[in-house]
Amino acid sequence: MKERARPAPLPRLILTDSVYEAVKELVMDQHIEPGARVNIDQLARDLRVSPTPVREALARLEMDGLVIKEPLRGYSIAPILDAAAFEQLYEVRGLIEPFAARRACERANRQLVTALQREIDAAEHEAIVKAIAAHQPEDAAAAMAEHITRSQGRQRRAFES
Repeated sequence: MKERARPAPLPRLILTDSVYEAVKELVMDQHIEPGARVNIDQLARDLRVSPTPVREALARLEMDGLVIKEPLRGYSIAPILDAAAFEQLYEVRGLIEPFAARRACERANRQLVTALQREIDAAEHEAIVKAIAAHQPEDAAAAMAEHITRSQGRQRRAFES
């Protein structure tokens, strides 16, 4: 890991989500180099948590495509996307996720509501969940589209020199 300041203790109420966000930040800001193996115990010590929430965060990050799990080897950081792959990723997200938010609202899909609620860590996610809970499909789709656009803008920094 690159040299960095020791993070502040994380709130215990939402520890798993906090660890997920902290590890995601380390990955996205390349404090852990692409291709590097992840030492779960060291990461847990750095974040001042037990290894369990770190493992849970890594499993979520694997679903996000940010880490790769190899049998008998553990986790490593996924290679960096090139700019074209990054733009394609957000193009696909922009097409799929607003549709998913609209459909969840129309069908009152509890699984998607639960998944989104689990990740409420910003006003953007909260707006999506509220629109779905209120059965407002157009508002849900618009909130998701806005979230995708903002997320893309935040993540685009990694591709700027």
